[in-house]
Amino acid sequence: MSRSSGVRHIASALLLILVGLLGTASLLAVYCHYVLLDTDRYTATVTPLADNPVLQAAVADQATTAIINQANLRDRVAEQATPIVRAAVGSFLASSQFAGLWESANRQAHRHLVAVLRDDSDEVVRADDDGTLRIDFAPFTAEARDQLIEAGVSPESLPSTSIVVARGPDLTTARQVVRGIDIAAVVLPPVNVLLALAAVVVAPRGRRWRAVTLVGMSVAFAVALATIVVAVARWHYLSTLPSEGPASATVVEIIADALLEPLTTLVRAMLLIAAGIMVVGIGGNAIAARRARALAA
Repeated sequence: MSRSSGVRHIASALLLILVGLLGTASLLAVYCHYVLLDTDRYTATVTPLADNPVLQAAVADQATTAIINQANLRDRVAEQATPIVRAAVGSFLASSQFAGLWESANRQAHRHLVAVLRDDSDEVVRADDDGTLRIDFAPFTAEARDQLIEAGVSPESLPSTSIVVARGPDLTTARQVVRGIDIAAVVLPPVNVLLALAAVVVAPRGRRWRAVTLVGMSVAFAVALATIVVAVARWHYLSTLPSEGPASATVVEIIADALLEPLTTLVRAMLLIAAGIMVVGIGGNAIAARRARALAA
């Protein structure tokens, strides 16, 4: 191998490494920017969860506990009132009203949440003095009040049902991450494609089809690494999530798993692309080898 060929080989290998590493960042940035931070896609993903029995039970438990606590009833009276309140809340959650409110509440909350993450003012998703960020489902409590009145319970007011999303310095960190995602989602994909092309072009003559195969392998590596990163991030987020009762954490976990479904689809698509690139590279390399043997003969 000549010195020039060796340099080209090293350059191609370095570019392939960049394709793998930046491919991971590119995949995650695209997913976050176009799914997690897009209100329409977010709403379409979480809307079907209104019919999820686990989510309904978690929200019902949280709302029932909050209502009973606010009523400040004695232990015996609270024990008698709990099943009545729970049944009324459960009836509302099973109705079409809740499905509509769930969709509108999530759409509004997400829109304002993104505004907070991009450092804009907000009303529905609010950051408290201590830095706590929470989603407030005020429309839910308003409609639940009507259901309770029909069931014979007439509370003067209902507590605001909310889900804590982040607390303390996490909010500042999240804003910095979102700014980076907005830039990376636009810049990284075309840069990654150019790096892949460059890895093939600078490869030594006779090794370019092999470089194409390695590009496919780099894409597959990027997808695998992104999957690991997401799994670790999910575990870390859920394990450190500030919770105001088990229901809050349960609801967030259900929503998080639903939001990972589009990423699963994207991962499968990228793996098919990676496999296609490898097939092209292997096929091209085989054709080139046959031609070389024919010329030698």
